[in-house]
Order: sequence, then structure tokens, then C-alpha cells
Amino acid sequence: MFQGSAGQRLIEAASKFTQEQNFTIDDLKKLRSRDPKLEAFLSEQERRPECRRLQLQSLLPVEHQRLVKYPLLLENLIKHCDPSDKPELEMMKSGAKRTREIVESIDKQVAAAQNRQKLVEITRNLDTSGLEKMGGDDPVCREYRHIDLTAHKLLYDGNLTLNLSGENRRNKKIELYVLLLDDSIMFLQKQDEKYLLKFHSLSSVGPLTSKGDEATRRIHSPVIKFSSLLVRTVATNKRAFFVINNPSTAESQLNELIAASRDECDKWLRHINKAAEIYKTKAPSNMAITAKGLHRTSTQLSLQTPSSLSSQHHHNNNPQAANLSAVSFTAVSGGSPQVMGAGASDASSAHHHEGPS
Repeated sequence: MFQGSAGQRLIEAASKFTQEQNFTIDDLKKLRSRDPKLEAFLSEQERRPECRRLQLQSLLPVEHQRLVKYPLLLENLIKHCDPSDKPELEMMKSGAKRTREIVESIDKQVAAAQNRQKLVEITRNLDTSGLEKMGGDDPVCREYRHIDLTAHKLLYDGNLTLNLSGENRRNKKIELYVLLLDDSIMFLQKQDEKYLLKFHSLSSVGPLTSKGDEATRRIHSPVIKFSSLLVRTVATNKRAFFVINNPSTAESQLNELIAASRDECDKWLRHINKAAEIYKTKAPSNMAITAKGLHRTSTQLSLQTPSSLSSQHHHNNNPQAANLSAVSFTAVSGGSPQVMGAGASDASSAHHHEGPS
């Protein structure tokens, strides 16, 4: 049942049956509430003894619930096997290992299908009109005004709070729905059924008239590409981390993101690290372009040093600058983000945080 071609058929059938089950169950509930005849028919069938007083929407997940119990069942049986019966013991161990592989493979395919469906729903309700407030010639507006998110892969998503700090201890918190895509991090705002993709600032956002305006407003891009991304933890808040947008052609932007819990913060750091590694291995062309761009605009590299980042934000009385004084920043290497802390131990510990995809 689990080994060889039979196991592969089980993976294909079970993943296909389970992939869109969440959405199917939601649709079934809506149909039952709208169609009295369907509700009456299903209710009658659900009273049959075979259903054990369970509704159809409760019966559909049973297949996967039973499947995930096989590894536990076989692992418990191994404990009661005769150690001297080597063939039986090896067969049981092989079966337990294979069932766990099957469950993990199905779970990954189901998660990927659900993430694709999320991107379909978000794209359908995505409002990018706010990007035009910076002018139609703005690079972010040109690239993302008509974006199709289904052309990307969603790796992780969730709610985070963007904490913007400025002069005279001004502070602004913005609730975000954040997407970790295969090449970038995207900040969205939920408004009823819509998802807004827009620039963020302590003041109103509009086309810049001078460099002084830009320095005052500190406009934050809602999209940060991996090729210009730096990430580090916040020493004064275990639930927060910095996402630094450090493009080779513009001023760096410091974004403080706050999670609901320390575990959730750790989970974000772990997923960003994993996404960065995938991006690094799958995008050699991006790496070459990034390296060339950093060499060509070497004056911009000063933005990545502790003193320049710290003085830049101290100059604007930014309270976030205090958290940067002990940080070691490195240039983006190979097009992948670097997770930095107040010493090498912070960076290494970020890799050991345990927190679904």
C-alpha cells in the first residue's frame, strides 16, 4: 500500500482529494445555506447510521486525518516487534519511514495549492491605485501597478504591524497583511474585501517636489525585493524585526515589523531565511545583476555600515536609530538578504528559531 508505485499513487490521489478541501467545504456550507432542497437531502442522508451523526463537511477531512495516523501506528508497533526477527523489524521501519514521507509530500502539495488559491483571491481584490500617488514614472508604480500575483509563488503570509518613527518622537503604527513571495516581501493593507498596495509614510504620500521633501517624509516602498533586502532582529523587542530596503539606486528604508508573539516573529525570520536561500540558488542571473549594480554604485554601499545608518536616523531624531548602533551590516551578497544582529550570535540564533508554511 505504501511502497513503490502504490505509494506514489496514494500521494497523487490523496493530494488531489485534499488540495482544495478547505475551499470546497466553505462552498458546501454556503450552498447548504442557500439551497433548502439540498440541505434537506443531505440532512436526510446524514441521519444514516453509516455517517455516525456527522455532516458531509465533517466527513470529507476524515481521509487525511486517518492517513496521518499511519506513521504513529507503525512506530508504536515497532516497539512491540521481536528484536530477533530482523526481516519483520526492517519491514516495519521501512513502512513507518515511507508513510511519514507520503504524509509530508501530501502536506506540501496541499499547502502549495492553498497558497496558489490565496494569490488568486488577493489578485482579484487587489487595489494598486495608491501607487500612482507617487507619480506614474515611479519605478515601483511602473512595475507593480498591474501586477498579477498568480505569476509568483507564495511562501508565507500573515499579519504584522509596521511601526514608523520620525522626528520629535512621532510614531505611526499600520496594520499590514504581509506576503512573502519567491522574490520579494509585499506589504498590503486590508480594507473590507480589498487589499491595498500603497506607499507608507508618517505624512501624506504624493509626488516629491524636492530632496528635502523626501528626507522629511521617509516614504516607504510596499515591496522589498530580495536583491536589496537586509533583515535583523530588534534588540529591545523580541516580537519585532527590521526589514531594511537597501536598493543600489536610492536611499535605504528601515521598516520595523512587529509580530503578535515572539514565536510568530521567529517563524517569520525562519521563513525569510529559507526563501532567501531558495532565491539565491534559483536566480543566478539576479545575483550577477545585483553584484554588478553594487559595484557600479559603490557610493551607496556606505548606507549599509553601522555608522552611516545610525547617523542618518539620528540626524532625523529617529528613535529606531538607537537599535542600530551595535549592528554589523554587510552588503547584499549574491542577491540574497542577510539576517544580521548585534553580533554574529544573533544571526546564527535566527537560524535555530523553531516556529507552517
